[in-house]
Amino acid sequence: MNNRLVLTVLSIAFIAASAFAEDIRFQLANGGSAVVDVAASVEVTVLEQGVNRTYTGRIQGLKTKAGKPDGQYFMLDGDFGRKLIMIRDVAGIASSGSLGATEVKDPMLSERSPSSVNPTDGEVDSSKKQVVMYLPLEGGVGQEFRHQEIVRIGEYADELSPGGGAIIVLKINSNGGLVAESIKINDTIRDIKSRGHRVVSWIRKAISAGCNTAMACDEIVFNPLGTAGSVTTVRGTASVDESQDPTVMEHLIMTAKESGYSEHVARSMKLNRYMTAYIKDPETGKVEWYGGVDGNWYEPLPEGAVVLSTKDQNLSFNASNALSCGFSRGTCRDPDEVAEYLNLPSGEWYVTDTRGEKLAKKWADTYKECSERLQITMQQWQFKGAAEGAEGRLQQQIKIVREWIYWAKKAPLVVAMNTPFGYEEDQILQRLELMLKQLQQQLRDMRRN
Repeated sequence: MNNRLVLTVLSIAFIAASAFAEDIRFQLANGGSAVVDVAASVEVTVLEQGVNRTYTGRIQGLKTKAGKPDGQYFMLDGDFGRKLIMIRDVAGIASSGSLGATEVKDPMLSERSPSSVNPTDGEVDSSKKQVVMYLPLEGGVGQEFRHQEIVRIGEYADELSPGGGAIIVLKINSNGGLVAESIKINDTIRDIKSRGHRVVSWIRKAISAGCNTAMACDEIVFNPLGTAGSVTTVRGTASVDESQDPTVMEHLIMTAKESGYSEHVARSMKLNRYMTAYIKDPETGKVEWYGGVDGNWYEPLPEGAVVLSTKDQNLSFNASNALSCGFSRGTCRDPDEVAEYLNLPSGEWYVTDTRGEKLAKKWADTYKECSERLQITMQQWQFKGAAEGAEGRLQQQIKIVREWIYWAKKAPLVVAMNTPFGYEEDQILQRLELMLKQLQQQLRDMRRN
């Protein structure tokens, strides 16, 4: 899915751009804004039943439902027909082509300083400003959300702050994904930290592999509606016990300890049978952790202990209990509060450039196109060419495999996951190239005979 900037819309005002065009300005709660030329084609991302869906079309007017202060809406005309879109459900908006008349600003790009947004990436005097990089990580781990973009943002941090000292904010919004990819992500974050950079996760949703990523960072802050936890490994419909795959549990415990978290937290996130509680000294704020398994605590809980998970539930944090026990260092509803948490002086910080957003968007677009093409070609693989006989079918399969090879060079894991051959990410390109040679040989043999 092409997940764009997740933005909360406060209000909309009309601006006349010319006698022949009308603009609508979206004023965004987190400091960003978008000016949309209603004559231009736009992509609107809408939250529908908990899922972001993107529609392309032209905006047709703005109206307000009678008696409903949050009832502003517009009609969007596109190939899908005509759709009513409530403003409160808009998650993002951008031009469907080049930016043109549509201006979109990420809320992490602060406007508090005249130098906050640079004309070109890389034109940064890092000696005068704290280098802050921002990378939104959305969607499934191993799909829209992967280690390659984190590698690149770390390289950018090295360029702008060669001796270390850059701050990298990872905005996480994920329901989880592949264990193997989450391990690669953790190794990547560990490497970035070893070069002296500070990595901060800002959590809206960090479930399963997404939480594993957050725990690898130097510190965690939550959105007020943020959730994190339930780092389960699932095969089919059943959770995998540590006896079946002890390395996954060991890796999570190692990640937790490296970041200063109790192993009780890691164990109870992974499996229901483990339990976690804590007690906090009201004067010093020091937290002491307690664990248990299968309904039995390893040691008696002291009076006043707070139980976070029992044997019947995986540990999952919200913003409140995460902050209370120290799993989270702060709760930040917007970039200004993130800046305050990071102790960045007012007017003296900004996201250094837009490379993180560009990285995320480029991969999101690639992932979406690749996934769509794989779905189409898999259907063609089964049926197309059958009417033309054996030779026609081979020709079609050769064409399809060539396209798979093209995508395997761009997104090998996506291809490996969406083709039925059972090849791993590091094998898929080589295997497809071999398949192509075999099909071409079959076609030559058929023509000779």
